[in-house]
Amino acid sequence: MPRNAALALVVLGGSVALAACDAGCPVSGGTQRGAAAARSARSAAEAAPPAKVARIVFVDQQEACECTRKRIDASWSELEKALGTPPSLPVERLFLDTQADQVEPYMLIERLMVPPGIYFLDEHDGVVQMLQGEVQRSQIDALLAARQP
Repeated sequence: MPRNAALALVVLGGSVALAACDAGCPVSGGTQRGAAAARSARSAAEAAPPAKVARIVFVDQQEACECTRKRIDASWSELEKALGTPPSLPVERLFLDTQADQVEPYMLIERLMVPPGIYFLDEHDGVVQMLQGEVQRSQIDALLAARQP
């Protein structure tokens, strides 16, 4: 199976799981132990100081329908406005449909459901946070303000 087809299947599978969650179906079993572990992980993350954003990866698509292209272009424009000229942080733009090998490491950490995806990375290339879909400048500004020294 071609790599792009395999990636599309993984993304589709994630979409189905998300739809099941929205319908109230327990995708992961919904055990109390699982919920307690999630609360514990959240508490630990809240106690740690926020990681500083060192660079950004913008995941785009070269081939997209008109509505997706509008969403991608709008989000790219908002990111450019938030970072200024020249950009205050390094930005790498990758294409989900033509650079799947380069996008895959980010997708393994935080699954992209709705392009574009904006991965905010720390100095060790760990994902600090990921925003996806149509993103507003205010979201980017708030994230960066919380993640700077």
